[in-house]
Amino acid sequence: MISKIMQESINPTPETQDAAFNSLADMAAMSGANHATYTMNNTFMDSVEDHLSLAEHGQQDKDIWARYIHNKEDVDGLQMPGLDSSYKAQYNGVVVGGDFYKKNAATIGAAMIYGTGDVTVSNIAAYSKNNTKYYGLSLYGRLTRNDNVLLGDVTYLRSKNDIKQLNSTQEITGNAYINTYSLGLRGEHRFHVGSNGDLVPFVGLRYTHLGSYDFTNNYGLQYKMDDQNIWTMPVGLAYCMNIQRGNWTIHPKVEVGYAWTAGDCDVNQTVTLDGIATNGLGYQVTDSGSWFTKLGLGAENNTWGYGVNYAHQKDSYTQANTWSANLVYKF
Repeated sequence: MISKIMQESINPTPETQDAAFNSLADMAAMSGANHATYTMNNTFMDSVEDHLSLAEHGQQDKDIWARYIHNKEDVDGLQMPGLDSSYKAQYNGVVVGGDFYKKNAATIGAAMIYGTGDVTVSNIAAYSKNNTKYYGLSLYGRLTRNDNVLLGDVTYLRSKNDIKQLNSTQEITGNAYINTYSLGLRGEHRFHVGSNGDLVPFVGLRYTHLGSYDFTNNYGLQYKMDDQNIWTMPVGLAYCMNIQRGNWTIHPKVEVGYAWTAGDCDVNQTVTLDGIATNGLGYQVTDSGSWFTKLGLGAENNTWGYGVNYAHQKDSYTQANTWSANLVYKF
């Protein structure tokens, strides 16, 4: 099969033959499965933290809440053996949550996510597309003491990646499953500014484990990725206002920050064909840090809350733009 893909009648130059071979070996990397799952897990966690933050709610109620998410991502330069890793990704998802326990300073709740995504990439010899489904559950909590809060969550996210690669007229397919486990903490403090403004600095720490199942494509190549353990520490500052208009409170906010990333930013991969394994085909999943900016506008009364949000995140290889809309019912 490999010789068929690389035959000169289809790939007349050494460059196209190399691209065909590397695209086949990099099928998992070109699909963006690990990177996209990590991105979607972070997007899910952003939704939970936004719901709990002092910059979103000064007083935590017993809420039922939902958020629609649309994320477009451009990736250019993540390391991949022998290939340019430029690709585009798009994600859509719905998060639904509820604060089922509130007593004194403590709030405990749960949220679920269902999402879809697609990653597309092409080069001189191959075109690859990954259609993905995401399912996740998060248990979260908030402790409040005066103008200080501590947020925490334990989260699980699973992705199913349907990968299709058209390589030198051959269609190659495979299914990759990835499980993500995440544990996060975030501390915030509120400074009152003027009559209706709040300044909220924050610092967080998150551990994320990505476990990839082995998969075999329809031509018999087996792909095995090592597990990843990634640590992220976001530090930032939010400013929000609460402007009273009759029974409604208008709530604009802005947030800026930086997130350091450490641990297994790369994943090691083994590709096996007919019992022969090729090692050293590791590829990069995330950068060592990224800047982020968020803008939001909300309106709420004693029963309902509505909001629209925009977030931009950038590192050396990735730019992401996320739009979201949220709905809250207080009881």
